Amino acid sequence: MKNVLYTDKASRLSEVERSSIVFLLLKRDRPYPVPDISEDPLFRNTRFAKDEKIKSCVAVPLLAGKEKVGIMFVNYRRPHFFTDDDLINIELFANQAAIAIRNAQLYDRDQKRIGTRDALFKAGRAVTSSLNVADILNRIVEQAWQLMSRRGQQASY
Repeated sequence: MKNVLYTDKASRLSEVERSSIVFLLLKRDRPYPVPDISEDPLFRNTRFAKDEKIKSCVAVPLLAGKEKVGIMFVNYRRPHFFTDDDLINIELFANQAAIAIRNAQLYDRDQKRIGTRDALFKAGRAVTSSLNVADILNRIVEQAWQLMSRRGQQASY
């Protein structure tokens, strides 16, 4: 987040609160230009606009195909009137950002699936590599633990 005064108050959310401005903007499919924050009913009382001293902004839904992957805000600390060219360029950039975000999400998902398949393969190999029941169970538990720790959870037995 470039030039944000209070980075600790600006966040990337995995889940959006229904009462937030982001949630309301995610319902839109087009850019939402706001030449004067003080006159806009959605933005005028927001904490972020006040803290960051935003005077004008445009909010653009980040669309990757039909899926919304976020909202991009372009903020100005001085009054700014958005021309058609401004909005076209901002939307083009937002489209590229949305595709990059979606590609990163797909890559992350695929890496998790690869890890899961690898753990299952190792567990299957462990089961067939020994005739000792205790050894087999220990290897399965070890693989289950590794699988769960990849997902940010801990396994116990």
